[in-house]
Amino acid sequence: MGYVSHQKAIEYQNTSQVLLLLIPNVKNNKGILTGKLFEYLKAKRPILAIGPEKGDLATILQETNSGVIVNFDAEEKLKLEIVALYQKYKEDKLTVNFNNIEKYHRKELTKKLAFILKSLNS
Repeated sequence: MGYVSHQKAIEYQNTSQVLLLLIPNVKNNKGILTGKLFEYLKAKRPILAIGPEKGDLATILQETNSGVIVNFDAEEKLKLEIVALYQKYKEDKLTVNFNNIEKYHRKELTKKLAFILKSLNS
């Protein structure tokens, strides 16, 4: 497909059945949260992530009920997750019951950051 604009990428996200989120397999990756995560939460589509199963991303996916994360070397688990998602798709049951995603919207995160910065100044 090649390069597409950010707006077109968002359109693709919003019409996708499942969104794939990859965290790099590098040292100290448990704290990596990509900007894509927050866009994916806004799209309200199921997220299939590959990355550390005990990290910040895993915590957010669990807290928001927005998807699953599979460890880098868990090939069998990844296969089972893909098959389960595909089965749900075929049965027209590929939905997500999101929880608490509002607190991860940019506006809310900016408010929280502003509060922290103001508290440092007082």
